[in-house]
Parts: sequence; structure tokens; C-alpha cells
Amino acid sequence: MNVTVDMLPDDVLLTVFSYCSHHDLIKSIQHVCRRWEQLSNSKCLWNYIVYYPNQYTLKTEIIEMLRLSPKLQAVDLTEHDIMDDIIRALGDFCPELRVLHLHKYMDVNLELLKHLVVNCPGIEELTVPSEVYTDVSVLVIIKELRKLKTMIIKTPFANNNDVNIIASNFPDLEHLELLFYEIKRCDLDILLKYKRHQLRVLRLHCSLSDDGCVLPQLSVCTRLKTLSVEGLCGGTEPIPDSFLPLKSVTTLNIKCAYFFTSSYCCAFFKTFPQVLELQVSYCEADNEIIDIIALNCPLLEKITLNDGFVNDETLKRLHCLKRLNSVTITWSSTVTDEGVKSLESVSELMHLKFSRCEKITAGSLGIISCFTKLRVVKFIHCRAMIGITEENFKNNMPHLSVLIEN
Repeated sequence: MNVTVDMLPDDVLLTVFSYCSHHDLIKSIQHVCRRWEQLSNSKCLWNYIVYYPNQYTLKTEIIEMLRLSPKLQAVDLTEHDIMDDIIRALGDFCPELRVLHLHKYMDVNLELLKHLVVNCPGIEELTVPSEVYTDVSVLVIIKELRKLKTMIIKTPFANNNDVNIIASNFPDLEHLELLFYEIKRCDLDILLKYKRHQLRVLRLHCSLSDDGCVLPQLSVCTRLKTLSVEGLCGGTEPIPDSFLPLKSVTTLNIKCAYFFTSSYCCAFFKTFPQVLELQVSYCEADNEIIDIIALNCPLLEKITLNDGFVNDETLKRLHCLKRLNSVTITWSSTVTDEGVKSLESVSELMHLKFSRCEKITAGSLGIISCFTKLRVVKFIHCRAMIGITEENFKNNMPHLSVLIEN
């Protein structure tokens, strides 16, 4: 019996369609037959579709795609210099919109933003842009989005009223990112006081306008799971000895925090005894930090070190982390094959990635073939690996998934 695609049940076709792009669904699949048109409009399918036009996509094309996508729920415009007509089109044609990310430096007409909020009240995730046409805060408008769970703010607070708007609205807010230069400690206190039982993800990419440590404020966030701090943790004020650990935090990301003296490091990491994933980026960390992390974060399973100060000695000290199963090293000009060899002592290591580590050579692949539990290894833009491909090693290491990108 001949089997044709028409004989496939709906759930199978929906699974196939879920791998298609937004463009394919609108321009191709919907025009095959009536059944495919009906299936392509299934709500369960559009849960996974994100419209992501790039910076070269014409405005007219974006508006046309939005017009043809009334069930569209997620739009990412971070790569496109958005125009007012597109904001208007989102409000006119996409009433089921749930996720909207806008360009980092976008200036938006606030009247059109109000039009969007009124017509798309179900938005749950939003990147808040800067405003240019009026002194009225963006937050005054978006406070009507009662279902908002994720808010990414890329513009400084205009005044204390902005803080009060966030504190007294958005009852479902779980994920908050403040991505601007400076924040007053009193403003942070107000935010955390009112959202302490809600926040699960907090990202602070800014600095305190008054010098000091931010950790005492964060201690009130009893449900916080993921904490990302950039340029914020430093200061002359020490961490209080009486400060209670943030036991709920399991994922920690630290970037550009130049406070890594031994005493401060020890006090800092002591506050995160339950952390499972750690990323340290551009903090001028020395080798002693690994000993401090191992002592204070014994449950750590995944570590990423994005720092030019990482060297072979740093990798040798990772064996202290008994549960560690994933290691990522990037932007190191000093890590060599000798450092890779030392990772054999990390007994639970399963995933290993090196990116832009210029002194690692093809000889490291022969070394890691002896790692008993290793399953995935990646070399991304490692200059000494140019000309080497995965095919060179598949026969000798069938148990290992190797990715090399030059």
C-alpha cells in the first residue's frame, strides 16, 4: 500500500510543522490545502513560533507578515531598528501576543506603545525600550499589562514613581532585569521589599549610585533561583558576618565585578552554598578563587570561566569540585594542552568546551580520549585547531561527540 502525507494523523503533521519557520507557515504550508491551513493555525503550534526579522528585513515585509499572523505569540525585534508603523501593526494584527523584545536603543512613540498595550493585554514578557517623544515614563503605560511575568528594563528610572509602579503593579512578575548604568540603593530596597516573594530570576547590569554591597538587600528574596550581577557587587562596604546565605539561588552569573580580593571572595561565595551553575566573566580572577569556590560551593556541577586570567593552574584546581560535570573556558590565551590534561582528575566531567583559547592544539583531542565519562567536547575558534575537523576523530572516539568550529 502506498503511504502519502495525507494519511498522517494531525498530531504527526503538527509535530512536523513545529520545525518550520514562521515564514514557511505563512507563505507555504497554509496554501497547500484546506486541512494544512487549519492545522497551521492551531494554537498549540504557535506556542513555539517566534518571528525574528533581521536588520535587513524591509518594514513593509514585517508589517505584511504580522498582518498574516493573527495567532502570533512571540516577536523578537532586537536586530531591527523598529519603526512606529511596526508597533502599530503589532497592536492591530497580533492580539494574542505574549512575548515582545524590542531593539536595545529603540525610541518609541508612547502613544503607539499605549495602542499596543490596549490591544495586546496578554503580554507576559517584554523588553522595555527608551522613550524619546515625551517625559512620561514607559512604565506608566505598561503597568496595564497585568499578566507580565518577565520585564527587561533598558532605560534608567525617570524618578521614584517608576520604582513605585513596579513595586505596586505586575502581580505575576517573576523575572526582572535592570540593564542601565546606575540605580539608587533605596530604589533597589523598595523593589525587593515588594517583590521579595515573587522574583525567581534577577539580573542587575548596573552600579549602585551609593557605594556598597548589594547582597543584604537580596537576602529578602526567598524564592530567587537565578541571580546575574554585572558591575554591581563591589564597593567599600564589607559583607556583614551576620548575613544569611541565599540558599535558594542555584544559578549565579558574575560579570565585570572587580572586587575579587581573597577576603571579599570568601564572604561572597559563602552566601551561595546551594549554587549548581556558576559563570564568572571578566573579573580578573586569580587561581585562588577556585579554591574559595570549591570550599563554599561544594554542590557546583557546571562552571563557565570567561576570563583571560584563566591558565593551566586554574584548571588543575578544578578537581576540588567533586560534583563538577561541565566546564567551559573562553577567551584564554594561556591555557594549553597541559591544562586540558589536568582535567582528567575531574572525575564526573561529561561536557567540556573551549572557545577562543588560542594555545590549545589538536593534541588535546588525544588527551581527552582517555577521559572515561566525557561525552561532549567542543572547540570553538581555537586558532591552533584550524584545519582539524570532527571526521579526524570519529573512528578513534566513537563514544564522544566532538564539535570543532574554526
